[in-house]
Amino acid sequence: MAAAEAFQEEDHPVAGNKNLPTWLTSFVNAEGLKRIESAVELAERKTQAEIVPMIVRSSSTKGFLPFQIFLLLALFGALAVNPFSHLWFYGWIAFSLPLAVYLSRFPWVQRGLIPQLDQEADVFHRAYFEFHQKQIGETKSGTGVLIFVSLMERRAVILTDRGVAAEILPEKWNEAIQLLLSGIRKKDAALGFEMAIDYCANVLEEHIPALDNNPDEISNKLILEE
Repeated sequence: MAAAEAFQEEDHPVAGNKNLPTWLTSFVNAEGLKRIESAVELAERKTQAEIVPMIVRSSSTKGFLPFQIFLLLALFGALAVNPFSHLWFYGWIAFSLPLAVYLSRFPWVQRGLIPQLDQEADVFHRAYFEFHQKQIGETKSGTGVLIFVSLMERRAVILTDRGVAAEILPEKWNEAIQLLLSGIRKKDAALGFEMAIDYCANVLEEHIPALDNNPDEISNKLILEE
């Protein structure tokens, strides 16, 4: 059995097999999941490629954020009052630590404090990891395509296996990434994936059209991970 076939049969966190996590419900519902799956199915009728849609909650390292926020809150307190003459300052310091932990959980705070270059690198590395961990690069003809979006960072990546990369330059996927992110910005992940998948299908059909024998090696469902 091929590795990609094994992946399809294993119990992976694939949407449709369990309830949606709360962090995703503002972006897609059960109907949207079906639309994404249908978009993949229609796209793969045009091409040999195996398209894998995936969405994760976050990719960036966030462990340092509570301490960073605490320092900012402490600095604010120091600037607001004279720390050597006001007991309020020391109370503010004691209050700042739990407040910093609480604030660090909000995506808008995370996006604001994590450097943009770090976010970009972290999302790419997460996509690269998932591409290999999910064995998308193990299809028989090397035609796996990962369409990956990380919600917190509002960033997307498209990675392709050797059979696709040999025919299509990476820059060709920039338009698909923008289409996907436009849907995410509208909090309509289904629309974003539909547009991106359709764009990819047209590009793939031109360079790697479907064969008469065109097996579906990987599940068409949207993959969800934290």
